[in-house]
Amino acid sequence: MRIVHRLKQYEKLYIRFLDEPCHVTADTLAMTLSCSERHVRTLINYFCERDWISWEPSPGRGKKSRLQCLQPPAEIKKELIREMLDEGMSIAALRLAFPVEEQLNALLAPHAGGLWQAGKPVLRIPFYRGLSTLQPLRVTGRTEEHFCRSIHAGLTRFETGNASPQPDMAHHWLHCRQGRQWDFMLHAGLHWHNGSLVTTEQVLSQFQKLREHPVSAFHFRNVTSITAPYDFCIRFELVDADFWLPYRLATLQCLLTHPDNPDIGAGPFRMEFFNQRFIRLEKHRFYHLRHPFIEQIECWADLRDWSPASEAGAQISDVLVGKPRQQFPGRPTEIKNSAGCCYMAVNLKRKWLTREQAQWLKGYVHRSGIIARLPVENDLITETSALLPG
Repeated sequence: MRIVHRLKQYEKLYIRFLDEPCHVTADTLAMTLSCSERHVRTLINYFCERDWISWEPSPGRGKKSRLQCLQPPAEIKKELIREMLDEGMSIAALRLAFPVEEQLNALLAPHAGGLWQAGKPVLRIPFYRGLSTLQPLRVTGRTEEHFCRSIHAGLTRFETGNASPQPDMAHHWLHCRQGRQWDFMLHAGLHWHNGSLVTTEQVLSQFQKLREHPVSAFHFRNVTSITAPYDFCIRFELVDADFWLPYRLATLQCLLTHPDNPDIGAGPFRMEFFNQRFIRLEKHRFYHLRHPFIEQIECWADLRDWSPASEAGAQISDVLVGKPRQQFPGRPTEIKNSAGCCYMAVNLKRKWLTREQAQWLKGYVHRSGIIARLPVENDLITETSALLPG
């Protein structure tokens, strides 16, 4: 940060002249501050604006001007730390208070990762960038998506290791008319994070909004009507059979938010505090499914400039979960390209290509080496007929 650099330059000035008035030339100041004479004027103006020095210039080139340092650097540092804390820049304040990286790591390490606080498990996560909104229809980042799924719930949800959608706000569902009518039965006693009960009318109204919203309307393209034939039942009428509907309702865009506040959900964690620099999630006491092990999750962002060059050599913080006797020592991680996905889609309905020609084109693209020209390992790309490899 520029202000930290300015403070270091002022420290050089204070060490040289202390707080006694003196008469110096611009050339002497340039040598003391290790900068050009032109930049000396900028620094003097900056120090004067913040009342760090008293400066009485003398007219004429090479003339000596009167200089006096008004505040010790330690007092200035305390004031800057207070200003940073008032602005919510907690990490920057810590870095100013502990300029040596090892000292800061020793201070933060006991408060990061999995901890036990008042007999309850708490997870604190340092993050390299600021975090944006956690509203399902506005989320753009992968990390924000993970937080969003912990805050908001849908009729169905996905569980790790299970490819089929599992019950969430709906404890079961059934279909009839060859998959053109679906009934989702809601849990009784669902609660929003503000403590109010989730009503069937609220769920119905939220789905009506999702059906019309440009971000989520795609998932409801076959739906002709959404009704509540009776309490705790949401019915979807479809123009064509769609056995993927439970899968669609488990996507991020179909998570349900409170009608009056999109930051309030019904998921396992409620949002206690959120801004770009800090997030605190608390366990939802009235969650309708199995309660999470973690009691509280905190994530704070370090908003320093971050570039791929600095990221490659940066020290990555270990995040360990569990009691001290359950934790395993962190091991170095390997930096490498992760496997991605590339797609080639052919619309056979337009009849520009036959199915046999499309299959030949797919094989030709794979054999021709077009994709292999990317800067990745030779054996990284594998052809597959599945939606995702594996």
